[in-house]
Amino acid sequence: RKNATSRRTLPFGKLESYLESKGFLVVEAEKYSLKEQISIFSRCDALIAVHGAGLTNMLFMPKGSKILEIKRRGDIKNYCYYFMASALKHQYYYFLGEGCNDIELQADDLFVDLNKIKIILNQF
Repeated sequence: RKNATSRRTLPFGKLESYLESKGFLVVEAEKYSLKEQISIFSRCDALIAVHGAGLTNMLFMPKGSKILEIKRRGDIKNYCYYFMASALKHQYYYFLGEGCNDIELQADDLFVDLNKIKIILNQF
């Protein structure tokens, strides 16, 4: 969500930089056609994304892939990606970020504590 105006991970760019240092490829899926997205994600075995439509790309991933959903603490309604991952036989993980602006769930940025997410990523 690099170019988005909401639901970004803060501190901005730090999570992406850390993931790249660990060998992850940061993909802005919205810049690719559906055919290109299918090609990219069919070769992907680990997907880390903020809760949203980008997580549906797990549909194209090999069975048993790892999914890490970054959600806002207090989100007690949105379990669709957990259920999708389970149905697809993927390994599902989640990380709870803190809302930054105390606004609507789908519009708020997320503070991601890098020290805490590194613990999840070590298990991932």
